Amino acid sequence: MDKQQLLYLYFSDKLTPEQERVFKDLLNTDSEFKAQFEFENNIKQVIKAEQSDTLKSKLQGFEKKIKTEQNNAKSWFNWRIAASIVFFSSWLVWLRCFFWCKL
Repeated sequence: MDKQQLLYLYFSDKLTPEQERVFKDLLNTDSEFKAQFEFENNIKQVIKAEQSDTLKSKLQGFEKKIKTEQNNAKSWFNWRIAASIVFFSSWLVWLRCFFWCKL
């Protein structure tokens, strides 16, 4: 079997038990194959780390956006409560004045 094909099957997690035995033998006996394996494994690790960093930054962006939206909603809600209290208090003062002025 082709060495490149073995590497592909290994990284695809599709080695049969016989292919896995050949793969391990090649790692132990063929320094060129081992160097190629280590090179491709390092590339895989770098790609994985890059994808992890990208995903992490996207998730942090989503969290920041959600927190901002929640803070804006809370702020808007607090202003509505304050406006309602002012309106209700003004209305009570007006009612009190209206009834006192008639007496």
